[in-house]
Amino acid sequence: MQHEDALYQCPQRYAYGMARRWTLEEETNYRNQLLELYEDRNLTIRGVGKILGISEKTVFDRMQRLDVPSRPHLKSRYLNRSNVVCLPERRSENSLK
Repeated sequence: MQHEDALYQCPQRYAYGMARRWTLEEETNYRNQLLELYEDRNLTIRGVGKILGISEKTVFDRMQRLDVPSRPHLKSRYLNRSNVVCLPERRSENSLK
């Protein structure tokens, strides 16, 4: 009977299937991690998730929960942009001949 009861016990961090509330220290730590990776290092949400070992959805949820704004337009691959191709601003005189 004791073995069966152990199967139904939740880990301490979960109460009735829900994650426990973060402490202020944990919240500050998570926010600082996100800001450093997403804004300072300019990583994508996928890149942040890979480093932290969590899914993209979890990263996005944490960003919303911690009021970290999403800034996709600042990411290098936003809308499949590539910085490999450079177009000249004007033609040189030699190209017209």
